[in-house]
Amino acid sequence: MQTKHFAVLLALFLILSFYVMGSGVLDLLYYAFRSFIRMVAAYAISIVFSFVFGLLIIHNKRAYEYVFPIVDVLQAIPILGFLPFAMLVFEQIFPGSILGPEFSSVFLIFTSMTWAVLFAVVESGASITNEIRDLAKILNLNGMRYLTQVVLPISFPQFVSGSIAGWGGGWYFLVAAEYLSWGNQPVKLPGLGSFISQSAFHFDIIHSVLGVAMLAFVVFGMNIYVWQPLLYRARSFSSKPLVGEEREAKEGSDFLMGFFGSAYGKLKSAFERMHRSTEAFFTWLRISPAYSTSHEKISNKVAYLLTGSVFVIFVCFLFFRPPSVEGFSIVSFVSRSVLRILIAFSIALAWTAAVAIFLARNKRAMNVLMPVFDLGQSIPAVSIFPVMVVLVVETIGKAIGIEIGLEVASILLVLTGMQWYLLFNLIRAVQNIPDEILDLSNLFSLRTLERLRHIMVPAIMPAVFVGGLEAMGGGWNASIVSEYIISPAGTPYAMPGVGFLLSKSSAAGDMNGVILAVCAITLLILIPHQLIWKPMVRESYRYKF
Repeated sequence: MQTKHFAVLLALFLILSFYVMGSGVLDLLYYAFRSFIRMVAAYAISIVFSFVFGLLIIHNKRAYEYVFPIVDVLQAIPILGFLPFAMLVFEQIFPGSILGPEFSSVFLIFTSMTWAVLFAVVESGASITNEIRDLAKILNLNGMRYLTQVVLPISFPQFVSGSIAGWGGGWYFLVAAEYLSWGNQPVKLPGLGSFISQSAFHFDIIHSVLGVAMLAFVVFGMNIYVWQPLLYRARSFSSKPLVGEEREAKEGSDFLMGFFGSAYGKLKSAFERMHRSTEAFFTWLRISPAYSTSHEKISNKVAYLLTGSVFVIFVCFLFFRPPSVEGFSIVSFVSRSVLRILIAFSIALAWTAAVAIFLARNKRAMNVLMPVFDLGQSIPAVSIFPVMVVLVVETIGKAIGIEIGLEVASILLVLTGMQWYLLFNLIRAVQNIPDEILDLSNLFSLRTLERLRHIMVPAIMPAVFVGGLEAMGGGWNASIVSEYIISPAGTPYAMPGVGFLLSKSSAAGDMNGVILAVCAITLLILIPHQLIWKPMVRESYRYKF
């Protein structure tokens, strides 16, 4: 979509919205502006957080050994797990002020987007070899010069990809960040997330669709004016842009550079002034490469210690605190949630792998579908509540049974929180397959099954495990909203599960229940991560192109 097409479509949408909503379209624009400002603030904090801690983890052995496992635990905590902390802390700092809920909202959005950016920086920074570090020392690239001339160019492509994923994650959990419910003090902030959620919960289909459409225009606008130009710039560090998408990316890039040109110059001057004050820090930072076998062993021990600590807290709140659930029904909750997660993951892996392999040689389809996928990952799950309830629960459910209908709806909602992590990782993997390899497969007339077995499947295996790890975290976050669905008549449909326990406890202000559910979800992410995903990721990297 070119910039002129985007402008025309936006104008038509606003005219249609004015016809439907009247002057309410101004409120819709205001909500989009407020949500966008929160997203930008959270993303700015994410950039600073990701580069500070990413550089520490990459270049300092103590940070790799002790900080990295802590980050791993924090990214496993669902967004509602941070809600009590955010509201209590910021309400104390800004008592009786709107700034308290606003800072809480920005903090929650930050917790949903920063991990993708941080791990992208860590993954790209790990590719800085000892030879590059030695060459930087020979050329006397210290302090800010080392950051701007070595670290940033190497990490920029993956940083942009991680930013796109993190930005989409922020939009996905915008509803939870703009409707803060803790005990009897719910706070609704003006924004697209709260507008979409209120329309969906009241089954106002028209306003819900208009809210999602406005969100779509914000997402497409970011894709045209920010992400595509940045991807275009990122390719200059590795390879030439793909023919056919170069012109649109260049058009957006010119707009982006023109718009931010003066700001970039000021930032560059500020960085130059910071050179002396940061030189000592970066010199200390590059003491030694962080990764080695001995460092990884210590890091693993710290991770096991932290996981064990979470388990101890879980046991204490299960047996020695007033019960939030009756008896050992938490076991049943966990089992039901795990089953839904596994079914959704299987569905997600099946269709995303097929699509990624299809797009491997079809660049035109890639250019058309990528903006659609970017929009899909940004749509909050709660916005499709009416479709799920009306179509699945109350239509199909009457034919196959209301309980089965609820399970199907819950699994589909969990699927929306998992599939995009797999898809974008798999697409990135097939894009990295050298054209020479694919040309050789054609030269040797490999059949479809042979090409899949010897080229495609090995190439995507690292992405399956890395994307699977991220998808599991996204799925558990999505389970929070997927296990409690409201019908058009206002009837709540609750499905036993850990996500439902967390939602119910948060709404009731039950701290014991929140801690119990958060610990259960955290353990269900950390234990498979340490015992299954991490070894598989390490083993699969030998197949990576």
